[in-house]
Amino acid sequence: MPHDLLKGRTALITGAGQGLGLAVAREFAAEGAAVALVDRNADTLDAAKQELIAANASVLSYTFDITDYEAYGAAIADAVARWGHIDILVNNAAIVQYGTILDDTLEGWRKQIQVNLQDCPRTMLVPLSFWLLSIAAIYNFIVWISN
Repeated sequence: MPHDLLKGRTALITGAGQGLGLAVAREFAAEGAAVALVDRNADTLDAAKQELIAANASVLSYTFDITDYEAYGAAIADAVARWGHIDILVNNAAIVQYGTILDDTLEGWRKQIQVNLQDCPRTMLVPLSFWLLSIAAIYNFIVWISN
């Protein structure tokens, strides 16, 4: 049952097209937050967006890979232009190679390291630049999810 704990707040959630990212988006929206969804899979992202809109949530969506810093910066700028602020960043995007270590390739290993250990932490730098310009920044949060 919603309690409006996040009413008036805005959240940007990466990896929001399915799984844990979508679950976080559902809960945040149910608590009154406006949610900006980011995912590299356009189909799952659109389905997530339509589900949340049907539940009367305020939703923006952006399809890109988080390794694309230009697109990431543009999405943050767009969300800030529309909503005036982003209060919460949920870093949930990651990639996983399923199988044994023998199934992996050097390129696959490098991609996982790049996305999971380099690009995800870098995603906090863009909203930080907006938050540093805002007196309300003391009320902002970054959440990192790892599994």
